[in-house]
Order: sequence, then C-alpha cells, then structure tokens
Amino acid sequence: GIDSVILEEGTYTLTVDLIGVTDEAGNLMSGERSITWTVDTTAPCEVTNLEVSSSHGTLDTCIYTANEALTIRGTVPERELQVQIFAKYIGGDEILLAEPEIDEYLQFVANLSLPGSGNMTVIIRLTDAYGNSTDTIFDVYVDVIDLVATISGMPESTVADELTIT
Repeated sequence: GIDSVILEEGTYTLTVDLIGVTDEAGNLMSGERSITWTVDTTAPCEVTNLEVSSSHGTLDTCIYTANEALTIRGTVPERELQVQIFAKYIGGDEILLAEPEIDEYLQFVANLSLPGSGNMTVIIRLTDAYGNSTDTIFDVYVDVIDLVATISGMPESTVADELTIT
C-alpha cells in the first residue's frame, strides 16, 4: 500500500486520473488531480557556538551562578527552525522560558530569568517545520543564598593587616 512508501524521506506526488469517476451528484469528472507532500524525519543538528553568561561573566560547562538571570547565545544549523528554551527541575515538568527569534546570521540571543534557585537543567530545543526536534542540554545550579561568616574568639585589641581563614 501507499503507507509503506510514505515512510521514506522525500517529496511525493499522487496523481489520480479522473476519467470514469463521478462526484457525489453523479457528474462525470475529467482530467487529473494531484497532491504533493514531503516526508522529513531528520532532526536538525544541535546549537553551535553556545555561550551562556550571567552578570558574573561567561560560564563554562559547569554552570554555577549566584544570579537567576542568564543570557544564552547560539547559532542554529538552518533557517525556518523554532527555538525554545526550557528549564526543568529533577522530576518536574519543563518550564518554557523563551522563544528567541533567529537573525539573518542564524544566531539567537535569549535573556532569561530562571524560575528559582537550586539544580536545574536548561534545554534548548530546535524544531523544524515537520516537527522533528533536537535538544541541547546543560545543567545549572543557582545559589542565591548569601554567604555569612561569623568570626569569634578574636581579641578586640588585635590590629591586623591581614586575616587568614583556613
């Protein structure tokens, strides 16, 4: 049947010869009718030139930040892709953070506000017109708790130019 043919990638045209075919009212039809469709099952490639930064500077693959605001820049492999950026806590649902536009150079920039503190995964999903998608994933740890240290047991009259904490 036709089902086995349309599983292969490619562009297909089905043409029907209408000679001898009648419509619902009994009118005799003539000529041909055609329909063309494309089957695309190939997912887009991942984001390249990925750069993640916060107010503390550019972050590497181990992303630890004391700020819930991140900027993500990247390059997509082709035009006509949808870019979506999600955050996901372990065991939680994906939270849509942004859907940045792609510029003429196939680049995007997204200024994000992460949904809170703790460990989370950031997912950059590229989806083509046929619904095929690819995820680029990295982990983020957001620590918004201020560091507090209490020093006790020091003589009040001691004056020092330097304090070493071990």
